[in-house]
Amino acid sequence: MRGKYKQKREKKEKSRKLGRKVCLFALLLYLVAAVIGTLVLFVKNGTVGKTTVLPKATGCFYVNDYSHVLNEDAETYMIAAATRLCERSGAQVVVVMVPNTQADSLEKFSLHLAEKWGIGDKEKDNGILLLFNTQKDNEHVRLEVGRGLEGVITDGKAGKILDDYAVSPKNKRRWNEAATATFSAVVKLLGKEYGIPEKDLFTNPNWKCTEEKDDMTVADGTYPEYHPKKNTASVGTRLKDAFFEFLEGTAVGIVVLIAFFLGFCVVDLIGRIMNGLTGGGFGGFGSGIGGGGGSFGGGGASR
Repeated sequence: MRGKYKQKREKKEKSRKLGRKVCLFALLLYLVAAVIGTLVLFVKNGTVGKTTVLPKATGCFYVNDYSHVLNEDAETYMIAAATRLCERSGAQVVVVMVPNTQADSLEKFSLHLAEKWGIGDKEKDNGILLLFNTQKDNEHVRLEVGRGLEGVITDGKAGKILDDYAVSPKNKRRWNEAATATFSAVVKLLGKEYGIPEKDLFTNPNWKCTEEKDDMTVADGTYPEYHPKKNTASVGTRLKDAFFEFLEGTAVGIVVLIAFFLGFCVVDLIGRIMNGLTGGGFGGFGSGIGGGGGSFGGGGASR
């Protein structure tokens, strides 16, 4: 009996040692990946810094066409409705067409632009930015919703608006249709929220959108050129930025951590089975990994 008991203890100890080795290996793998990733980004960012130059709002403010794809009829239609909405409710809906988002993602560019321009009332945070990236083969649209309107236009509702009104014309590069149809849907929704009749927002309900081009329009703007700049930050700052960029921009850490826990659980379970110690099993890991509600904390949707 003592011999069998001793053998069980030895097997149990071996399984635990194996589990610890697996955990240490996974942790080491993660650290190696973090070091390599950080160094790669450190060298890259030391040569070229990522600096996006945001455009200045045009005199029209409510419509800003830096891609020169909108005709004047579409622009004046949206400017008039946006002006009336702001006068009656204080809410602002701004449409922006850009040829690219420079070094930023669509979401990051959109949020930074909305904040820089101060769209919406500062106290009510009731601004909305409708951003179109018209870059060839990289056409995208973002509906950025201020915190004060997130209850009116939820992320799900924002996505549906884009699906219903923006995606199809965007994919066909029918920018006047994409902009005016999506804009109208947003303004009508806000008008309903604030109790403003559609006839008071859209004075010409029979207006039809066309894709006719104009040489120069009221909302045309000059888009700033993107010039990568040398990174003059200190070595310590660059290392820190590179490390956090690695953590933010790759799923390696998550994959390794999952492998870390799964490996430990599998090895431990095998050890328990070998030693007849499965008993009641594991207590579980709770509800799992929860989402953070979006990268930027603001509401909206992208397509």
